Parts: sequence; C-alpha cells; structure tokens
Amino acid sequence: MANTMMKTIIFLLLLDISQTFVSGKCITGYIHVNITNNLHSNNPPLKLRCKAKDDDLGYQTVLVNQQFSWRFCESFFGKTLYFCHLYWGQKQSVFDAFRGKFIHTSPSKNYFSVRDNGIYYRNDMEAIFVYKYGWK
Repeated sequence: MANTMMKTIIFLLLLDISQTFVSGKCITGYIHVNITNNLHSNNPPLKLRCKAKDDDLGYQTVLVNQQFSWRFCESFFGKTLYFCHLYWGQKQSVFDAFRGKFIHTSPSKNYFSVRDNGIYYRNDMEAIFVYKYGWK
C-alpha cells in the first residue's frame, strides 16, 4: 500500500514538472490573463511589469484602450503565482494577477481593467467588472 502511494506521488510530481514539455500541450488547461488600459489619457502612460517565480514578462507600456495579455500552464499542484506592478505617474498598484489553488478551481480567463480610481477584475464566470485594487 505504501509503495503504491509513493509511486502515485512520484508520478504526480513528474507530471507537474513535465506538463509544459509534453508536445507543448498543457494538461491542466491554459490560464489567460488580460490587462486593459481604461484610463482617461496616456499622460502619464501606464507602465507595468508582471512576473512569476520563473517567468518575468518584462516592463510594458500599455496605451489607452490597448491591452497586455499572456497565457500560461498552471502547475498541477496549484503553486502558480503571477503578480503585477502597475505604474501610472506617481501612483502604483501591486496585486496578484493569478494565484493557483491546490484543487483546480481557478477561472481560465482573468480580465483586469485599469481605471483612474483603481483596478477592476472579472473572470470568464462573471459578467461585470468589480473594483479590486486601489492606487497608492
């Protein structure tokens, strides 16, 4: 019994490590994140940087009504975390754009709307944006 359980754990660990290398397919399904600039103007411009432990998406400048988006394969064990740091003139906001869960219940599409009064969020299961994060 213990031997079978150990084999199962090893199999799941190998699956977690190798899932992004299997024919470029994602076993858990791709997660999509989209950040749209809905600010009133490009002055000052919206700048952002999003990253995970092993994936830095770099610094981006996103103009009004444009978007920055990416997709990734969530870890089988729900360890995936992407966070973003947004800069708008003297204002900043840092937030988790995606935080995985051990039992995969995360929405596959995540939308952020950057507005003058803060950052709004919705996913593929919700119809309207909800205020989520403020500016500092």
